[in-house]
Amino acid sequence: MSTVANNLSNVFATPDSPYRNLLEMIPLPLAIFSGAEAIFVNRATCVLMEAESVEELLGLPPAAFVHPLDTAIVEDRMRKLEEGAAVNAPVALRVLTRRGRVRRITTSSARVAVGSEFLIAIISTDDTMRYEAENRLKENEENFQRLFESTQDVYYRTDANGVVLNVGPAVRRVLGYEPEEMAAGARRTSIPARTSANH
Repeated sequence: MSTVANNLSNVFATPDSPYRNLLEMIPLPLAIFSGAEAIFVNRATCVLMEAESVEELLGLPPAAFVHPLDTAIVEDRMRKLEEGAAVNAPVALRVLTRRGRVRRITTSSARVAVGSEFLIAIISTDDTMRYEAENRLKENEENFQRLFESTQDVYYRTDANGVVLNVGPAVRRVLGYEPEEMAAGARRTSIPARTSANH
């Protein structure tokens, strides 16, 4: 395996190598491992890992690319490939960058035959922005729900078709009904479409 790794490392290290140029063109983070060390990473991997250079990542084991809490997942996936599995299905993981920041990725890995030996190729997508947007949306919804439940006025929310989604708890104090009763009754009487109403 070391001979294969050395030969391929030389191929990938050559600036005008067609293999290297082809892999560099891939816009997604890609790393190739021989045994327990990275022998090639593309520029997108350096961006993901916040590495100053490719050399900073070469020679590292796969587990060094992820958050310590996800190391066991990576080691298990690598073991399956080493035992003969052709591919590992995509999985969501956390990356700990060289600057100590956490990023979210979805990653797939595959066993690539090279003569009688094999390499492992790992390709990923950076899902950090999507995770952050989802977390902000969830936080905004939770904040709205707290406000909705604590207001002293009777509020209800509908969808675009006028279907009542929920009724604020103040309806108990003001009208003597449970929110669920009001929502069920409003659905039957078809309230005009609007996002909220104050009674």
